[in-house]
Amino acid sequence: MESVVANNIKSSKSAGCKKSNTVLHGLLASMLMTGVAAQAATIYTDGDKSFSFGMGISTSTTNGSGEKLSLDDMRIYTSGTIAKGYGFTFNMVRDAGATDPDAMRVMDAIAQIEMAPSVNFWAGQMLPAFDRQGLNGPYFSVASGAVYGAGLQGDYPAKFYGRDVGASLWGDIGNFKYQVGAFNGTPKTAKTGSSPNVDGNKLYSVRLSYAFLDAEPGYYTSGTYFGSKDIATLGVYYQSQKTGYGTAASPSDYTGMGADFLYEKKLGGGGAATLEAGYTKFNLGDNAVTTPTYTQYYLQPFQGTSWFIQPSWYSGFKLGPGALQPYLKYTKNAPDTGFTAVDYQTDVGLGYIIKGYDTRVFLNYSKPADKTDVTTLRLQMQF
Repeated sequence: MESVVANNIKSSKSAGCKKSNTVLHGLLASMLMTGVAAQAATIYTDGDKSFSFGMGISTSTTNGSGEKLSLDDMRIYTSGTIAKGYGFTFNMVRDAGATDPDAMRVMDAIAQIEMAPSVNFWAGQMLPAFDRQGLNGPYFSVASGAVYGAGLQGDYPAKFYGRDVGASLWGDIGNFKYQVGAFNGTPKTAKTGSSPNVDGNKLYSVRLSYAFLDAEPGYYTSGTYFGSKDIATLGVYYQSQKTGYGTAASPSDYTGMGADFLYEKKLGGGGAATLEAGYTKFNLGDNAVTTPTYTQYYLQPFQGTSWFIQPSWYSGFKLGPGALQPYLKYTKNAPDTGFTAVDYQTDVGLGYIIKGYDTRVFLNYSKPADKTDVTTLRLQMQF
């Protein structure tokens, strides 16, 4: 039985644990599994007991924003093991959308039992396994910030930051990964009392993936391995909740499904060519309720389809302390009649990779359909 220390700070829209037999082995495993330096500092260890601590911060400046500098995101990561095979993750995040934008809020609170690499049970508040972009999150995507969120994502239903309360069973069987979970989803009772889920039906989520080349162990994913692996991973995913959308007076069932793919090929000089793509379809039962009264819990979806394609190139050679990683992302949304959404968005960016996912600088240009283009300079750091 292996412990649950390593993938602990793999938490952008994600934070969890990867596998190790000791704390030092766990940190090394985290480095190998994510292809970057470990993002946690183990500050206590006593036999099978351990405690790790980390932080993440993202700050930026955007043309036309009215602010010279913005604090986009700030997170505190903690995790540990209680005994061999038993651990926890507890992460906080600055809730910029709250009445007090500097308030910290619980993001992840997960009790974790790892019986073997192939059998892991997690319970608490966590990110349900759905699309790869969501499992990458802003700190482990090729592009940061709003770029990863353009298009349909597994953020609905979600209690907070894509998270929900429930339980997941997942495991790695060779290069095959399964992730299944049951969550609250749209609540039985919302603050306004108008939730469509009057019977308290659960949200069920399933993701299956297979790595044709190098394996990608762990619950969460990454958008690139900076030339440390050859990757060709295909994933498929599905969610459903009976009476998961609408209002008490006009309920309908919710389903979401799709597929994604990551390909990365090592190049000479430590570089890598990467291609990520995905397709998602949401069905809300043709229920055109555009502003549910429980939006204080959930992001507002639209019924329809979305796809994206994102090629990138990691140069591998240093220019000063870092290496360049230019990228391009095109997202196309196709809402059904009665729903509204951005038709497309094009993002062109340049990442300056100083220390893997730990220290990066981005210059990103976004052009949404029928909206003003935006240029953002962002600094992202974590440990």
